[in-house]
Amino acid sequence: MGIQNTGPGYWRAAQDKVELFQRNPSEPAPPFRLSGVWVALWIFLLLLGGVVAYLAFDSLQTGRPWRRGDSVSSSWIPLILGLGLMSAPIWHYPQVRKDWGQLSPRMTVTAAGMDIYVMAAPRSLGWEAVRGFRVDTTGSWDQLVADLTKPHPNPVKKGPAQVTSYPGVSCLEPHSTAYVLNSLLARPDLRADLGSPRSEAEINALMVSAVPAKPTA
Repeated sequence: MGIQNTGPGYWRAAQDKVELFQRNPSEPAPPFRLSGVWVALWIFLLLLGGVVAYLAFDSLQTGRPWRRGDSVSSSWIPLILGLGLMSAPIWHYPQVRKDWGQLSPRMTVTAAGMDIYVMAAPRSLGWEAVRGFRVDTTGSWDQLVADLTKPHPNPVKKGPAQVTSYPGVSCLEPHSTAYVLNSLLARPDLRADLGSPRSEAEINALMVSAVPAKPTA
């Protein structure tokens, strides 16, 4: 889904393509900030693992089986499981910290088409398959939508077998991204020059010029 309040993003030229990143790839990553979602998940795993480990350890100490009909020795399995859940933050935190500095393209555009992300599943579309891009607003949430020239297979399991648009295209700022992609769709000359420093500068200038103005107090 589109990520809001992150700025216009950054298009970088590569060989015969441009890639959309969350920030300038040549700049260092911002200071590490731990997500509250991870903290909440780790606390839940600690509590769950602690309860499971305590009950299993109590079963081994008292000789009462973990479950009716089981032997006492079977309590070793939930004990190991509980300890494993409790240790999850220990090994997961370094991985989260490592992933923070890594940068992967959100979208890749070439003269022939683009690789986009729909519901976390990568989709490849040629320019001839796209009628245009727009922003669909649901409540306070904006998402980029790719309208197709003809029905395509549905990228998600629910719903009809074929769809005429791809909602929820992964991007940083839906409005300015839609403006850039529509400009590329309408300008074969710019698509033919993708990958050059000139195309990178022009596309980033389009992106910045289309960023919606922030409301004033």
